[in-house]
Amino acid sequence: MLTSLRFLLIIPALFFAIPLHADALGDAIQSGMAEIKSNMDADAAAAFDALVAEHGHDTALAMGHVMFVKRHFDASALMFGMAADGNPENADALTNYAIMAAEIFAAAPDVYSDAFLSGAKMAAEAAVVQAPDVAAYQNNLSRVALDSGDIETAVAAGEAAYALDTNTALILSNLARALAAAGRMEDAARIMAALQALDPNGMAFLATHADLIPMQGYTPAFGGVDRPNCQVDFQCQQICPKSIIGGINSVTCEMENMSANMACSEGKPYPISFDCDEDLPEYGILIPGLNSGFSIMVPGFSAHVLVQGDGSIDVRVEGGISAGPLAGYLRADGHYDPQGGVSVDNMGGGVRYSLYNRSDVGNMASDYGMTPAHFEVEVMEGGTATPAIEFNNATPSALKQAIMG
Repeated sequence: MLTSLRFLLIIPALFFAIPLHADALGDAIQSGMAEIKSNMDADAAAAFDALVAEHGHDTALAMGHVMFVKRHFDASALMFGMAADGNPENADALTNYAIMAAEIFAAAPDVYSDAFLSGAKMAAEAAVVQAPDVAAYQNNLSRVALDSGDIETAVAAGEAAYALDTNTALILSNLARALAAAGRMEDAARIMAALQALDPNGMAFLATHADLIPMQGYTPAFGGVDRPNCQVDFQCQQICPKSIIGGINSVTCEMENMSANMACSEGKPYPISFDCDEDLPEYGILIPGLNSGFSIMVPGFSAHVLVQGDGSIDVRVEGGISAGPLAGYLRADGHYDPQGGVSVDNMGGGVRYSLYNRSDVGNMASDYGMTPAHFEVEVMEGGTATPAIEFNNATPSALKQAIMG
Protein backbone atom coordinates (compact mmCIF):
# COMPACT_ATOMS: atom_id res chain seq x y z
CA MET A 1 0.00 0.00 0.00
CA LEU A 2 1.32 3.41 -0.91
CA THR A 3 1.79 5.65 2.12
CA SER A 4 4.13 8.38 0.98
CA LEU A 5 3.19 9.19 -2.61
CA ARG A 6 3.20 12.93 -3.24
CA PHE A 7 1.35 14.85 -5.94
CA LEU A 8 2.66 17.68 -8.08
CA LEU A 9 0.75 20.01 -10.37
CA ILE A 10 3.16 21.50 -12.93
CA ILE A 11 1.35 24.05 -15.06
CA PRO A 12 1.92 25.67 -18.45
CA ALA A 13 3.49 29.10 -18.76
CA LEU A 14 1.29 32.03 -17.77
CA PHE A 15 2.64 35.55 -17.40
CA PHE A 16 1.37 38.39 -15.24
CA ALA A 17 2.69 41.92 -14.85
CA ILE A 18 1.85 42.65 -11.21
CA PRO A 19 4.72 44.08 -9.13
CA LEU A 20 5.96 42.08 -6.15
CA HIS A 21 7.82 42.99 -2.97
CA ALA A 22 10.76 41.30 -4.55
CA ASP A 23 13.61 41.86 -2.09
CA ALA A 24 12.78 39.18 0.50
CA LEU A 25 11.36 36.82 -2.13
CA GLY A 26 14.37 37.27 -4.41
CA ASP A 27 16.75 36.62 -1.52
CA ALA A 28 14.81 33.50 -0.56
CA ILE A 29 14.88 32.10 -4.11
CA GLN A 30 18.57 32.86 -4.57
CA SER A 31 19.36 31.24 -1.22
CA GLY A 32 17.26 28.24 -2.19
CA MET A 33 19.08 27.87 -5.51
CA ALA A 34 22.40 28.02 -3.67
CA GLU A 35 21.29 25.11 -1.47
CA ILE A 36 20.21 23.09 -4.51
CA LYS A 37 23.55 23.69 -6.25
CA SER A 38 25.49 22.74 -3.13
CA ASN A 39 23.76 19.36 -3.15
CA MET A 40 24.17 18.54 -6.84
CA ASP A 41 27.15 17.80 -9.06
CA ALA A 42 29.26 20.95 -9.46
CA ASP A 43 29.74 20.44 -13.20
CA ALA A 44 25.99 20.03 -13.71
CA ALA A 45 25.28 23.20 -11.71
CA ALA A 46 27.84 25.12 -13.79
CA ALA A 47 26.31 23.78 -17.01
CA PHE A 48 22.84 24.99 -15.96
CA ASP A 49 24.29 28.42 -15.12
CA ALA A 50 25.97 28.62 -18.53
CA LEU A 51 22.79 27.52 -20.31
CA VAL A 52 20.70 30.27 -18.73
CA ALA A 53 23.43 32.87 -19.17
CA GLU A 54 23.53 32.12 -22.91
CA HIS A 55 19.86 31.54 -23.69
CA GLY A 56 17.95 33.49 -21.05
CA HIS A 57 15.38 32.81 -18.38
CA ASP A 58 12.66 31.64 -20.76
CA THR A 59 14.95 28.70 -21.55
CA ALA A 60 15.23 28.03 -17.81
CA LEU A 61 11.43 27.79 -17.59
CA ALA A 62 11.29 25.32 -20.49
CA MET A 63 14.15 23.26 -19.05
CA GLY A 64 12.34 23.12 -15.71
CA HIS A 65 9.49 21.26 -17.39
CA VAL A 66 11.92 18.95 -19.24
CA MET A 67 13.78 18.09 -16.03
CA PHE A 68 10.46 17.44 -14.27
CA VAL A 69 9.37 14.95 -16.95
CA LYS A 70 12.76 13.24 -16.65
CA ARG A 71 12.30 13.12 -12.84
CA HIS A 72 15.37 15.20 -12.08
CA PHE A 73 13.47 17.16 -9.45
CA ASP A 74 16.48 19.05 -8.06
CA ALA A 75 17.43 20.26 -11.53
CA SER A 76 13.78 21.12 -12.22
CA ALA A 77 13.58 23.21 -9.04
CA LEU A 78 16.84 24.95 -9.96
CA MET A 79 15.62 25.79 -13.47
CA PHE A 80 12.28 27.12 -12.22
CA GLY A 81 14.14 29.11 -9.57
CA MET A 82 16.36 30.70 -12.21
CA ALA A 83 13.29 31.58 -14.27
CA ALA A 84 11.59 33.14 -11.24
CA ASP A 85 14.76 34.97 -10.21
CA GLY A 86 15.11 36.42 -13.70
CA ASN A 87 11.46 37.46 -13.88
CA PRO A 88 9.72 37.65 -10.47
CA GLU A 89 6.49 38.61 -12.26
CA ASN A 90 6.30 35.16 -13.87
CA ALA A 91 3.75 33.44 -11.63
CA ASP A 92 4.21 30.13 -13.44
CA ALA A 93 7.91 30.04 -12.59
CA LEU A 94 7.19 31.02 -8.97
CA THR A 95 4.59 28.31 -8.32
CA ASN A 96 6.57 25.62 -10.08
CA TYR A 97 9.72 26.53 -8.15
CA ALA A 98 7.69 26.34 -4.95
CA ILE A 99 6.21 22.90 -5.55
CA MET A 100 9.48 21.38 -6.82
CA ALA A 101 11.47 22.86 -3.93
CA ALA A 102 8.93 21.41 -1.49
CA GLU A 103 9.23 18.06 -3.23
CA ILE A 104 13.01 17.81 -2.89
CA PHE A 105 12.78 19.05 0.71
CA ALA A 106 10.34 16.23 1.51
CA ALA A 107 12.69 13.71 -0.11
CA ALA A 108 15.70 14.95 1.90
CA PRO A 109 14.61 16.97 4.95
CA ASP A 110 17.99 16.44 6.62
CA VAL A 111 19.79 17.96 3.63
CA TYR A 112 17.80 21.15 3.09
CA SER A 113 17.19 23.85 5.69
CA ASP A 114 13.87 25.02 7.11
CA ALA A 115 14.60 28.37 5.46
CA PHE A 116 14.67 26.56 2.12
CA LEU A 117 11.10 25.33 2.63
CA SER A 118 10.01 28.77 3.90
CA GLY A 119 11.36 30.31 0.70
CA ALA A 120 9.33 27.82 -1.34
CA LYS A 121 6.19 28.88 0.55
CA MET A 122 6.98 32.55 -0.13
CA ALA A 123 7.20 31.78 -3.86
CA ALA A 124 3.87 29.93 -3.79
CA GLU A 125 2.23 32.84 -1.97
CA ALA A 126 3.67 35.32 -4.47
CA ALA A 127 2.13 33.37 -7.37
CA VAL A 128 -1.28 33.43 -5.66
CA VAL A 129 -1.00 37.19 -5.03
CA GLN A 130 -0.48 37.69 -8.74
CA ALA A 131 -3.30 35.38 -9.85
CA PRO A 132 -5.67 34.33 -7.06
CA ASP A 133 -8.20 32.94 -9.54
CA VAL A 134 -5.84 30.24 -10.91
CA ALA A 135 -6.74 26.96 -9.20
CA ALA A 136 -3.33 25.40 -9.80
CA TYR A 137 -1.57 28.22 -7.96
CA GLN A 138 -3.90 27.87 -4.98
CA ASN A 139 -3.44 24.10 -4.99
CA ASN A 140 0.35 24.35 -5.02
CA LEU A 141 0.24 26.86 -2.15
CA SER A 142 -1.97 24.46 -0.17
CA ARG A 143 0.52 21.64 -0.66
CA VAL A 144 3.60 23.71 0.23
CA ALA A 145 1.88 25.31 3.23
CA LEU A 146 0.92 21.87 4.51
CA ASP A 147 4.53 20.73 4.21
CA SER A 148 5.58 23.88 6.06
CA GLY A 149 3.20 23.23 8.93
CA ASP A 150 0.97 26.23 8.13
CA ILE A 151 -2.30 24.30 8.34
CA GLU A 152 -4.53 27.39 8.25
CA THR A 153 -3.04 28.56 4.93
CA ALA A 154 -3.12 25.01 3.57
CA VAL A 155 -6.85 24.72 4.24
CA ALA A 156 -7.69 28.20 2.97
CA ALA A 157 -5.71 27.74 -0.26
CA GLY A 158 -7.07 24.21 -0.74
CA GLU A 159 -10.66 25.42 -0.37
CA ALA A 160 -9.97 28.27 -2.78
CA ALA A 161 -8.57 25.82 -5.34
CA TYR A 162 -11.58 23.52 -4.93
CA ALA A 163 -13.98 26.44 -5.37
CA LEU A 164 -12.27 27.20 -8.69
CA ASP A 165 -11.93 23.60 -9.92
CA THR A 166 -13.93 20.63 -8.59
CA ASN A 167 -12.79 18.17 -11.27
CA THR A 168 -9.02 17.85 -10.72
CA ALA A 169 -8.09 14.88 -8.54
CA LEU A 170 -4.90 16.44 -7.15
CA ILE A 171 -6.84 19.45 -5.86
CA LEU A 172 -9.28 17.22 -3.97
CA SER A 173 -6.41 15.09 -2.64
CA ASN A 174 -4.48 18.06 -1.26
CA LEU A 175 -7.63 19.60 0.25
CA ALA A 176 -8.51 16.32 2.01
CA ARG A 177 -5.00 16.11 3.46
CA ALA A 178 -5.16 19.73 4.68
CA LEU A 179 -8.60 19.24 6.26
CA ALA A 180 -7.43 16.08 8.00
CA ALA A 181 -4.34 17.88 9.31
CA ALA A 182 -6.67 20.56 10.71
CA GLY A 183 -8.72 17.91 12.51
CA ARG A 184 -11.77 18.40 10.26
CA MET A 185 -12.22 14.68 9.64
CA GLU A 186 -15.83 14.81 8.49
CA ASP A 187 -14.97 17.43 5.88
CA ALA A 188 -11.93 15.39 4.79
CA ALA A 189 -14.17 12.31 4.40
CA ARG A 190 -16.65 14.35 2.35
CA ILE A 191 -13.90 15.50 -0.03
CA MET A 192 -12.53 11.94 -0.27
CA ALA A 193 -15.99 10.68 -1.25
CA ALA A 194 -16.05 13.27 -4.03
CA LEU A 195 -12.54 12.20 -5.06
CA GLN A 196 -13.57 8.54 -5.21
CA ALA A 197 -16.56 9.43 -7.37
CA LEU A 198 -14.26 11.46 -9.65
CA ASP A 199 -11.40 8.97 -10.04
CA PRO A 200 -11.90 5.78 -7.97
CA ASN A 201 -8.84 3.98 -9.31
CA GLY A 202 -6.52 6.97 -9.63
CA MET A 203 -3.28 7.27 -7.71
CA ALA A 204 -4.45 10.50 -6.06
CA PHE A 205 -7.41 8.77 -4.43
CA LEU A 206 -5.70 5.48 -3.54
CA ALA A 207 -2.60 7.02 -1.96
CA THR A 208 -4.51 9.72 -0.07
CA HIS A 209 -6.99 7.15 1.21
CA ALA A 210 -4.09 4.98 2.44
CA ASP A 211 -2.52 7.94 4.24
CA LEU A 212 -5.75 9.06 5.95
CA ILE A 213 -7.05 5.65 7.09
CA PRO A 214 -4.65 5.41 10.09
CA MET A 215 -5.63 8.89 11.34
CA GLN A 216 -7.84 8.93 14.42
CA GLY A 217 -11.36 10.13 13.70
CA TYR A 218 -11.23 9.56 9.94
CA THR A 219 -14.14 7.42 8.73
CA PRO A 220 -14.54 6.98 4.96
CA ALA A 221 -17.85 8.18 3.59
CA PHE A 222 -17.82 5.69 0.71
CA GLY A 223 -17.75 1.94 0.09
CA GLY A 224 -14.69 -0.24 0.02
CA VAL A 225 -11.88 0.25 -2.47
CA ASP A 226 -12.24 -2.86 -4.59
CA ARG A 227 -10.78 -1.84 -7.92
CA PRO A 228 -7.19 -2.86 -8.71
CA ASN A 229 -4.43 -0.32 -8.36
CA CYS A 230 -2.90 0.63 -11.72
CA GLN A 231 0.84 1.10 -11.47
CA VAL A 232 2.16 0.79 -15.01
CA ASP A 233 5.88 1.59 -15.04
CA PHE A 234 7.83 1.45 -18.29
CA GLN A 235 11.06 2.25 -16.36
CA CYS A 236 11.88 4.86 -18.98
CA GLN A 237 15.04 6.14 -17.30
CA GLN A 238 16.46 2.61 -17.24
CA ILE A 239 15.50 1.38 -20.72
CA CYS A 240 16.24 4.48 -22.81
CA PRO A 241 19.78 4.90 -24.18
CA LYS A 242 22.07 7.50 -22.62
CA SER A 243 22.25 9.92 -25.54
CA ILE A 244 20.48 12.98 -26.91
CA ILE A 245 18.21 10.79 -29.06
CA GLY A 246 17.66 8.51 -26.08
CA GLY A 247 16.75 11.51 -23.93
CA ILE A 248 14.15 12.61 -26.46
CA ASN A 249 12.80 9.07 -26.59
CA SER A 250 12.61 8.98 -22.78
CA VAL A 251 10.33 12.05 -22.75
CA THR A 252 8.03 10.26 -25.20
CA CYS A 253 8.27 7.15 -23.03
CA GLU A 254 7.22 9.06 -19.90
CA MET A 255 4.24 10.58 -21.74
CA GLU A 256 3.17 7.15 -22.99
CA ASN A 257 3.60 5.78 -19.45
CA MET A 258 1.20 8.40 -18.09
CA SER A 259 -1.28 7.63 -20.88
CA ALA A 260 -1.08 3.91 -20.05
CA ASN A 261 -1.85 4.57 -16.39
CA MET A 262 -4.80 6.74 -17.36
CA ALA A 263 -6.14 4.07 -19.71
CA CYS A 264 -5.71 1.43 -16.99
CA SER A 265 -7.60 3.52 -14.43
CA GLU A 266 -10.43 3.96 -16.93
CA GLY A 267 -10.66 0.23 -17.59
CA LYS A 268 -9.38 0.55 -21.15
CA PRO A 269 -6.70 -1.57 -22.89
CA TYR A 270 -3.20 -0.25 -22.23
CA PRO A 271 0.41 -1.16 -23.12
CA ILE A 272 2.74 -2.59 -20.48
CA SER A 273 6.06 -1.70 -22.13
CA PHE A 274 7.71 0.83 -24.42
CA ASP A 275 10.38 0.31 -27.08
CA CYS A 276 12.94 3.02 -26.34
CA ASP A 277 15.77 1.49 -28.40
CA GLU A 278 17.62 3.52 -30.98
CA ASP A 279 17.61 2.12 -34.52
CA LEU A 280 20.62 1.14 -36.57
CA PRO A 281 21.07 3.51 -39.52
CA GLU A 282 20.01 2.56 -43.02
CA TYR A 283 22.03 5.51 -44.26
CA GLY A 284 24.60 7.75 -42.62
CA ILE A 285 26.55 7.26 -39.42
CA LEU A 286 26.07 7.15 -35.66
CA ILE A 287 27.44 10.19 -33.84
CA PRO A 288 28.61 9.59 -30.24
CA GLY A 289 26.60 11.75 -27.85
CA LEU A 290 23.79 12.34 -30.30
CA ASN A 291 23.46 8.56 -30.58
CA SER A 292 24.34 5.95 -28.01
CA GLY A 293 26.98 4.42 -30.25
CA PHE A 294 29.49 5.00 -33.04
CA SER A 295 30.30 4.09 -36.64
CA ILE A 296 33.47 2.93 -38.38
CA MET A 297 33.67 3.48 -42.13
CA VAL A 298 36.40 2.79 -44.69
CA PRO A 299 36.01 2.16 -48.42
CA GLY A 300 34.30 -1.19 -48.82
CA PHE A 301 33.44 -1.69 -45.15
CA SER A 302 31.25 -0.14 -42.45
CA ALA A 303 30.26 -1.10 -38.91
CA HIS A 304 27.70 0.59 -36.68
CA VAL A 305 27.51 -0.17 -32.94
CA LEU A 306 24.63 0.86 -30.62
CA VAL A 307 24.48 0.38 -26.85
CA GLN A 308 20.85 0.35 -25.72
CA GLY A 309 19.60 1.48 -22.33
CA ASP A 310 19.16 -2.08 -21.00
CA GLY A 311 22.79 -2.97 -21.77
CA SER A 312 22.10 -4.84 -25.00
CA ILE A 313 24.29 -4.13 -28.02
CA ASP A 314 23.22 -3.96 -31.68
CA VAL A 315 25.76 -4.11 -34.50
CA ARG A 316 25.32 -3.72 -38.25
CA VAL A 317 28.20 -4.73 -40.53
CA GLU A 318 28.38 -4.23 -44.29
CA GLY A 319 31.23 -5.03 -46.65
CA GLY A 320 31.75 -5.28 -50.38
CA ILE A 321 33.54 -4.02 -53.45
CA SER A 322 32.88 -1.17 -55.86
CA ALA A 323 33.96 -0.17 -59.33
CA GLY A 324 33.08 3.42 -60.04
CA PRO A 325 29.34 3.86 -59.65
CA LEU A 326 28.64 0.12 -59.27
CA ALA A 327 28.96 -1.57 -55.87
CA GLY A 328 28.08 -4.98 -54.47
CA TYR A 329 27.78 -5.69 -50.75
CA LEU A 330 26.88 -8.18 -48.04
CA ARG A 331 25.38 -7.16 -44.70
CA ALA A 332 24.17 -8.61 -41.39
CA ASP A 333 22.97 -7.43 -37.99
CA GLY A 334 24.23 -8.83 -34.71
CA HIS A 335 22.69 -8.51 -31.26
CA TYR A 336 23.99 -9.13 -27.76
CA ASP A 337 21.52 -9.37 -24.90
CA PRO A 338 22.86 -9.78 -21.33
CA GLN A 339 19.94 -12.15 -20.65
CA GLY A 340 19.73 -13.98 -23.98
CA GLY A 341 23.22 -14.11 -25.46
CA VAL A 342 24.19 -13.44 -29.09
CA SER A 343 22.05 -13.61 -32.22
CA VAL A 344 22.46 -12.70 -35.89
CA ASP A 345 19.72 -11.66 -38.31
CA ASN A 346 18.86 -9.40 -41.21
CA MET A 347 21.46 -11.11 -43.40
CA GLY A 348 21.56 -10.37 -47.09
CA GLY A 349 23.23 -8.35 -49.80
CA GLY A 350 22.70 -6.47 -53.00
CA VAL A 351 24.03 -4.15 -55.64
CA ARG A 352 23.88 -0.36 -55.94
CA TYR A 353 24.36 1.83 -58.96
CA SER A 354 25.04 5.47 -58.17
CA LEU A 355 23.00 7.98 -60.14
CA TYR A 356 25.62 10.64 -59.44
CA ASN A 357 28.72 9.19 -61.07
CA ARG A 358 30.25 11.99 -63.11
CA SER A 359 32.82 13.02 -60.53
CA ASP A 360 35.39 11.68 -58.10
CA VAL A 361 33.15 12.79 -55.25
CA GLY A 362 30.27 10.68 -56.53
CA ASN A 363 32.49 7.63 -56.98
CA MET A 364 34.01 8.12 -53.50
CA ALA A 365 30.51 8.21 -52.03
CA SER A 366 29.82 4.94 -53.83
CA ASP A 367 32.95 3.38 -52.27
CA TYR A 368 31.61 4.26 -48.80
CA GLY A 369 28.07 3.08 -49.61
CA MET A 370 26.69 6.60 -49.05
CA THR A 371 25.67 7.86 -52.46
CA PRO A 372 23.33 10.87 -52.60
CA ALA A 373 21.02 8.84 -54.85
CA HIS A 374 21.23 5.37 -56.31
CA PHE A 375 19.34 2.47 -57.85
CA GLU A 376 19.53 -0.62 -55.63
CA VAL A 377 18.46 -4.25 -55.70
CA GLU A 378 18.66 -5.93 -52.30
CA VAL A 379 18.12 -9.60 -51.42
CA MET A 380 17.55 -10.28 -47.72
CA GLU A 381 16.61 -13.36 -45.68
CA GLY A 382 13.87 -15.29 -47.41
CA GLY A 383 15.25 -14.66 -50.88
CA THR A 384 12.96 -11.80 -51.88
CA ALA A 385 14.61 -9.26 -54.19
CA THR A 386 13.60 -5.65 -53.57
CA PRO A 387 14.43 -3.03 -56.23
CA ALA A 388 14.35 0.64 -55.24
CA ILE A 389 15.57 4.11 -56.13
CA GLU A 390 16.78 5.87 -53.00
CA PHE A 391 17.46 9.55 -52.42
CA ASN A 392 19.54 10.21 -49.30
CA ASN A 393 20.52 13.37 -47.46
CA ALA A 394 23.10 15.50 -49.20
CA THR A 395 23.87 19.19 -49.33
CA PRO A 396 23.11 21.08 -52.56
CA SER A 397 26.83 21.73 -53.05
CA ALA A 398 27.63 17.99 -52.72
CA LEU A 399 24.92 17.11 -55.21
CA LYS A 400 26.17 19.74 -57.64
CA GLN A 401 29.72 18.45 -57.37
CA ALA A 402 28.61 14.86 -57.81
CA ILE A 403 26.58 15.69 -60.93
CA MET A 404 28.78 18.29 -62.59
CA GLY A 405 32.20 17.08 -61.50
